[in-house]
Amino acid sequence: MKKQIFESFVLKGLNKSQTVRILAADTYDIVKEAMEEHNLNPIQSVALGQLLTIGTIMGSMMKGSDEKLTLQIKGEKYIKEIVVTANALGDVKGYIISDDSVTEPEVLFSVGSAIGGGRLTVIKDFGLKEPYNSHMELGQGEIAENITAYFANSEQTPTSVGASVRLDSSGKLIHSTGYIVQLMPEASESDVELIETSVKGFKFNGAETPEQIIKSLMDSFEYKITDRVQYSLRCDCSSENSGIF
Repeated sequence: MKKQIFESFVLKGLNKSQTVRILAADTYDIVKEAMEEHNLNPIQSVALGQLLTIGTIMGSMMKGSDEKLTLQIKGEKYIKEIVVTANALGDVKGYIISDDSVTEPEVLFSVGSAIGGGRLTVIKDFGLKEPYNSHMELGQGEIAENITAYFANSEQTPTSVGASVRLDSSGKLIHSTGYIVQLMPEASESDVELIETSVKGFKFNGAETPEQIIKSLMDSFEYKITDRVQYSLRCDCSSENSGIF
């Protein structure tokens, strides 16, 4: 039996006309425990923390109890691989592999530089015979930018993804949050313009809660919180135990 360690949560919101949905997460406990379990340095902590945060949110978007999501990044520089697996029931886990022979200073301060290009794979297992697989070459941007591109290219869904993992000067985790906001097929031009303006104007300040993220991004709409899902890290998160829960 896997040991449950800590809990974080995802909030789900929807505007009144049901044309814009938003999900925002607090993943502090999940990321903190992952940092400690894997004894991560700062850039590893931020990279794994960002993908854990996004994976947690995307996992909460799955519907069936037997459905699972896996995000895999294969990097070409310092970070060689990051894998996160999540489901809709509140479970998430992940691991990171790095090449310690790469010591260029720039890779230690930017996740995008530390990954240095490569490939993103998204696997959605709906409990059928074959899982759905999507592959995409990584751009030079950060993880959230590449996941945003995945939604546009592979799911044809206008989406904005954001993730913020902040450490203090000693490497201690301060804050870990993220969001996904999506336009539904029935969204109007006005909906599109309002969300684009909100996303462009939004900046993580390192202290916002999921409630505050949703309020900031949905401030131009009448909206409601529709659900809150608790999430727990599972402690068998390694390359040898990256499959089902």
